[in-house]
Parts: sequence; structure tokens; C-alpha cells
Amino acid sequence: MTGGGGMLTYLSVLLADKVVDYVKSDMVLGLGRRPAGFIIDKLGPLLKSANSRISWASTSKRTQNKRA
Repeated sequence: MTGGGGMLTYLSVLLADKVVDYVKSDMVLGLGRRPAGFIIDKLGPLLKSANSRISWASTSKRTQNKRA
């Protein structure tokens, strides 16, 4: 990867892959902006499930829009 943006995206995806391994039922997640979008994409089906016991709060409109 070249350039700061490419490396930041790469690291954000890598972070998301690791974070999802630690998310468990009954957790409350605070999700910000850049890495949060990748985390939500990875956890999407679980977070949107009616049986999900994982709560999350977003700190940006972009992240909040992914919730819908």
C-alpha cells in the first residue's frame, strides 16, 4: 500500500478483523468514525439481528447511518 490513506484503510480493516473476535453478547460498543465503519460491516448481521444483545452508540453521522 502506498500513501497515508491507503495505509490507514489497510490498518482500519485489520483492526476491524481483530475487534470482531472480541465482541460478545451483552457488550456495549462505542463506535466512532473510520475503523467503526469497517467493524460495523464485519458485525453487520449480528448487530442487526433481533436476537442480538450487543448495543452500540455512534459518535458520527456516517456511523449512525450504517445502523439503519
